[in-house]
Amino acid sequence: MGGAAALIGGTAWLLSSGGEESPPGGAGTVTNAGTYAGSVTTGLEWPGETPVYTSHAMTIEVTSTGEVRSDTIQEGQYLMAPLSGSGFSLVGTIDESDLTGVIRYTGTLLGDRIVGSVDGTARAASGVQGSYSGTFHAVKQ
Repeated sequence: MGGAAALIGGTAWLLSSGGEESPPGGAGTVTNAGTYAGSVTTGLEWPGETPVYTSHAMTIEVTSTGEVRSDTIQEGQYLMAPLSGSGFSLVGTIDESDLTGVIRYTGTLLGDRIVGSVDGTARAASGVQGSYSGTFHAVKQ
């Protein structure tokens, strides 16, 4: 029964991707591979305070083998993750003298664009816990 479900899921994927076969353990051949350019807006919120948002331009590369990469979504870090279906999650860290944390960029590949959300946790040197939020979007170049 599990094989049938996998076969049915595999068949649905094959039909939606133009009949291309999936390599073992991967997301399959990605027909909309390429470089996507856009912007990311990230907010940092501390308890009892209004979030402070920053935005900047960024690019995301999606490879034909289903790898998602970016060295600009979180400035100063090279992030990569596998494409799972049409979704991915890039995870970056913050490690500064007065701030540590983890930021997750969860995105979806929708044809010639990517849309996503930002979430995560922060901790000030004083021990106060904060949170990250935000969005990002990009269009295939």
